[in-house]
Amino acid sequence: MNEICRECGFASTSWFVTRFKEAFGETPKQYQKSKNLYFSPKTHTTKSNFFLQCSF
Repeated sequence: MNEICRECGFASTSWFVTRFKEAFGETPKQYQKSKNLYFSPKTHTTKSNFFLQCSF
């Protein structure tokens, strides 16, 4: 998660989570579970390209 935050321009993971929750109404972990997304640490990809859309 720290790497995703940095790639999206967030210096703090907690600030990223706060902004994510404001934008989507749930934490990244809740979002991941509700959408059945699986993160692969080796490839840094998800089943959706959500984290590439860092504009929230």
